[in-house]
Amino acid sequence: MEDGFALFVAVVNRVPDRDALIRELTESLPDLPFRTVRLKPDTADPLDDILRQGGNPPPGPVMVVDFDAVLPSGMAYHPILQALNLRRPEWPKVVPHPVIFWVPEYVLTLLAREAADFLDWRSITVFFTDGQEQDLVPLRSELWNGGLSGSFSLSQRLARVAELESRLAIYGGDESDRQILKTRAAWLNELGLHQQYLGEPLKAIGFFREVLALARRLNNPHGEGAALGNLGIAYADLGDTSTAITFYEQHLAIAQKIGDLHGEGNALGNLGIAHIKLGDGKTAVNYFERRLAVAQKIGDRRGEGNALGNLGAAHMDLGDARAAIILFKQHLAIAHEIGDRRGEGNALGNLGFAHRNLGDARAAITFYKQHLIIAREIGDQRGEAMANWNTADALVQLGEIRAAIPFAEHSVAYFESIGHPNVEADRKTLTELRAAIPPADPA
Repeated sequence: MEDGFALFVAVVNRVPDRDALIRELTESLPDLPFRTVRLKPDTADPLDDILRQGGNPPPGPVMVVDFDAVLPSGMAYHPILQALNLRRPEWPKVVPHPVIFWVPEYVLTLLAREAADFLDWRSITVFFTDGQEQDLVPLRSELWNGGLSGSFSLSQRLARVAELESRLAIYGGDESDRQILKTRAAWLNELGLHQQYLGEPLKAIGFFREVLALARRLNNPHGEGAALGNLGIAYADLGDTSTAITFYEQHLAIAQKIGDLHGEGNALGNLGIAHIKLGDGKTAVNYFERRLAVAQKIGDRRGEGNALGNLGAAHMDLGDARAAIILFKQHLAIAHEIGDRRGEGNALGNLGFAHRNLGDARAAITFYKQHLIIAREIGDQRGEAMANWNTADALVQLGEIRAAIPFAEHSVAYFESIGHPNVEADRKTLTELRAAIPPADPA
């Protein structure tokens, strides 16, 4: 889990429902040292209660409950909310972990009216107002890594990007406080990850280079390794595999030196992907098997799913599509289980590729179009472009060239926008497709 303050608001009206949701959340993340802070009628400042009950600083994420005890709905003015506004700048410095306010709906209204400045810290608001069990994905572990979620819709992601940019504008780069610098690095890292999800690798590289510089300034090898890995992914998205491998190898060396198994697993997986792109399936299988073992050792379900999907891709490279399909289906099941929409899309696209390899282009198109729907839903431009190109390719295989051209055009436009090195070959293919359209029958 990355250090860094973030504020989440969970809206639930009934105390039994709230307690059940908190229990479910904490049980699903057993490795995180949650602290629950209960406000009392004499509470004057929630931050004081957090430091008194949760530790100074708290060791992990903080749940704040019982706002209704200090905010009776009939009062016209609530001094405790003014305390939130007045001490707003202190929170990232003294609470270096996510904080969840569990509140009934009327308290959210009061917060918005009387503590609007403080509420600007908010990463996301999740509503559990119907008294039924809800999906806790928006509050699970992926958000502890800076608020990033593969289940965000495009509008949620863009709103989160705007919020982070606003925060960074408030806290300038000349800040000397170590905790603020760590928080700034976490926000920059999240912005880079969002840009990757949005298919903007050049923008992502700019953010990750800032993160790398801050990690080295703070003597944070974990953050340095993660930044190197993310830079590798961004360069891979640009088609520069050799540069990506250089970054991945640096990440792997740091992770192994400091005993960061999560980082080691990510670096191994990324090196495997790079070797698939180089056409070296056997080396890729070795990396992916090591990556899978690490993920299973530390209980990383997302990493396990990715490793299975990547092993499937390696088996495809080695010519075994049927073995690959089994692995892709396992990846799809895990992605669906943990709410990883991007992972679902990737698994569906891989299933399409495998079925097309077996000669079933119609089945492949069905999978590609499911991938396309998810990519559009979450704003994954690169995934959308890949799904479009794969759909076009399968349609051409079926002889449906006219239907294929719009899909190919969309894909080429995206890869042109990022300057991908293979785009010239794609343009040539598109030109050939246009030339191959039979002339229309005379009226």
